[in-house]
Amino acid sequence: MKKTSHIIALVMMTALLSAQEPDTDAVFKKIIREYTLNPDGSQDYHYFRRVRLVTHFSFNRLYGETFIVYNPQYQTLKINKAYTIDSKGQEVPVPENAFNEVLPRFASDAPAFNNLREMVVTHTGLEVGATIVLDYSIHTQPGYFPALMGNEVLCESSTVEDEEFVIRVPADRTLNYRVFNLRTSPDVTEEEGSKVYTFSFRDLLEQSHDPFQPAHDTHLPRLAFSTATLEDACSLLTGQEAFQYRCTESMKKAVAAIREQEKDDRIAAVKIRKLVVNDLNLHPVPPEYTGYTLRTPAEVWESNGGTSLEKCLLMTALLRDAGISAFPVILFPSALFDESMGCLPLASRYLVQVNPREREQLYLSPTELSDQSLVCTMRGEKAVLLDPDRQARIENPEIPGNGVKVTGTFGVAGDMSVKGRLHVEVSGVANPYLDLIADTTAVKRLFNGISSREVISVTLEQCNLTTSVFSCEIECSPPEISRAGFVFVPVPEYSKGSRSWHMDHLLPGRESPLQPPFNIWEEYDITWSLPQGYTAVVPGDETFAENDYGKVSVSVAFQDGKVRVMRLLAVSGDMVPAGDAGQFRELINTWNDSRYREIILVKE
Repeated sequence: MKKTSHIIALVMMTALLSAQEPDTDAVFKKIIREYTLNPDGSQDYHYFRRVRLVTHFSFNRLYGETFIVYNPQYQTLKINKAYTIDSKGQEVPVPENAFNEVLPRFASDAPAFNNLREMVVTHTGLEVGATIVLDYSIHTQPGYFPALMGNEVLCESSTVEDEEFVIRVPADRTLNYRVFNLRTSPDVTEEEGSKVYTFSFRDLLEQSHDPFQPAHDTHLPRLAFSTATLEDACSLLTGQEAFQYRCTESMKKAVAAIREQEKDDRIAAVKIRKLVVNDLNLHPVPPEYTGYTLRTPAEVWESNGGTSLEKCLLMTALLRDAGISAFPVILFPSALFDESMGCLPLASRYLVQVNPREREQLYLSPTELSDQSLVCTMRGEKAVLLDPDRQARIENPEIPGNGVKVTGTFGVAGDMSVKGRLHVEVSGVANPYLDLIADTTAVKRLFNGISSREVISVTLEQCNLTTSVFSCEIECSPPEISRAGFVFVPVPEYSKGSRSWHMDHLLPGRESPLQPPFNIWEEYDITWSLPQGYTAVVPGDETFAENDYGKVSVSVAFQDGKVRVMRLLAVSGDMVPAGDAGQFRELINTWNDSRYREIILVKE
């Protein structure tokens, strides 16, 4: 009886503590952002924030410091107010030594950007129940930014009760704007020769931490605006000297060395890409902090590093010097793209369009290596080609589907060694096309459950950007036998299919939409012939599930001395609303069931 009372008391205390757990770490009582484009082309930005702290985590990890990045060569920062109201209502001003300028972390080891500064404001008097108040403004000189542009995600890492955006532009200028994932419109007024757009938002939920949310946060409420159209913004960008693509003698020498070895445009382009990615540093400086001013490819080469867009132009210059047609491309999320709104901060990444003489057009990154043209990853993005000699052109390349089909037969010897053959057909992102045209043995590293040394030979039957087909001869050494006499033989799995998602297990109770990295049709049909005297442990009947977001079918069967494993996963790749995430969870958790990723053998 006494023990039972203790258990009841413990349960009640746990329930009480759970009920007292706050729903959020902090509450933004008020946020104001003001953007002003002045008649002389200068710009002013004003920011005000009042945030009440609810948990210790809020001031120990989230809001104890504020970081403000600016360029003192063109911008002037002014702290208007900075104080804390403690839980008793007393005002605690931020002392002078709490304002410290440092070099932004993303500009470290980047001499070309050492002019940037980050003001670190350390808030004082913090405690649960305190309120942080911060008010600052930044004035920007004329000509630094190509236009008044902004890309603002409205929700924060904590709840927002009241948020206001005020945008002022001269009366003769047009403001192009879009509000995404919220139904609202601004109040438009006139004020001393300016048009004033005021957007008001209430009760914005905090951002979710769920994994596998839609790319580029396209599901979140957002305000994007610009005083330029897409054509205007691209013209201002491409009008810089960097787009002349001039090469120095050392650049020409590096290109000549590659061209001397590789006459095939595709392989030469891949090697130039490797040079730019591996031999030049990437400075992850957001272009909005440089006013979208770009150094020339020669300057980037001599400094041994650049931003992603600068490396994009350098790679274009080297390719053109090699006699390969190439253009820089800026990508925008399709869900946020609006041709009438030239909002460059919406850009998701920068690629190079390569047009080899031999075959297919390629899209390559100047910042990361890939074994396939990145056109296969551009589903859900709009590509805009940048060329100073023509208007901004929206590219619509054909995006191949993604597929994996693996069939195989194996024989298991009496000593449990395994020999057999796999026939593999892959397409889209699963196709290592760029590696295959240079070295067919690259596929040896692409299987889970089989090491590269166990792949004895590879026969390439078809190889193009869309689809590649190859066969592999396999010889595996005997696996270990458990004390109970069980032999566990892994089922080969292609690593560039759904396995590359690392979506090992999905938990219930999502708060945000879910989106797999890409659509996929993945299929396996593999048979093992067992030695006499052995049987297989079969997990059960075929498991099948199908819903609006795909289908899955898995089975292990044993008959006439043979084990046959069949697995099929088909996923559309579309965004799954949070309320339907359970349907997708059923598919992926069934597919990942470990019982269908190995066969278990035992003596009869």
